[in-house]
Amino acid sequence: MKKKSNIKRIHYFQHISFEGLGLIQNWCNMHGYSISGTTFHDQDFRIPSTEDYDALIIMGGPMGVYDEQEYPWLLKEKEHIKAAINAKNMCLAYV
Repeated sequence: MKKKSNIKRIHYFQHISFEGLGLIQNWCNMHGYSISGTTFHDQDFRIPSTEDYDALIIMGGPMGVYDEQEYPWLLKEKEHIKAAINAKNMCLAYV
């Protein structure tokens, strides 16, 4: 018997304006998941609480893990990813 997933709400982190979820978004829509996103390339980005979603998809980009000088939002993003893992939210890095 297949176990039913408790995941209903998916949030994604996007770093480049032209690099969206693509087929992942199509799949989520087909299966009835709600999708929200943080677009770090926008000045007014917002990172939600880990309670606002069940799974986090982290998109790739030009930055490296230690590039906080060039990408100041990177430190907040890494702190949030750690919090999401500690909250036992599913995390998928897509590079």
